[in-house]
Amino acid sequence: MCDPATFLAIAGAGTKAISALGQGFANSSLDQFSAGIADINAKIAGEREGTDSAKGALDIGRTAGAVNDAVATSTSHFGARNLDPTFGSPLAIASSSILNGQGDMAIINARTSAAVASDEAAKATAIGQRSQLEMKSGQDIMSGYFGAATALLAPGMSDALKGAKWPWQGGATGKDAIVYNGTTDGTDWG
Repeated sequence: MCDPATFLAIAGAGTKAISALGQGFANSSLDQFSAGIADINAKIAGEREGTDSAKGALDIGRTAGAVNDAVATSTSHFGARNLDPTFGSPLAIASSSILNGQGDMAIINARTSAAVASDEAAKATAIGQRSQLEMKSGQDIMSGYFGAATALLAPGMSDALKGAKWPWQGGATGKDAIVYNGTTDGTDWG
């Protein structure tokens, strides 16, 4: 039977190793969950991009219809009063209506383009976040493995190396020497 101090050291190292593994897997699961959310955000941004494009097209169609209605109304108004709608004031009013409509459509196009660009940027950001989180998930698992290995090896290694002399410290012989491939002088590192 081993003494209580050794048993507690071994139990502590085991507990620390299990904790490191659990933390690595928990962080990995959290990263995978966050990557799933980022993927959903990317899909939402893609759908919003399509919605903004369709809304812009609809607004342009409505504006063009309103301009056509205004021009038709003014043309019929002047035509009903026996005025030539292709000459003079009636023509100026129709031209003004058309120019105003074109200006409104240019504004709608600019707003739609900006909204679509913003949606594309949000989608690209979400895709980048998803990729980063997926990579971090794997790193968290490896971190757990290294943490567990460190917890298990650290107590034994520190006890084994107490009092050992390294070759660059003047070398050592006998029981205090660190041996590299059969030599104690550190010349055979291969």
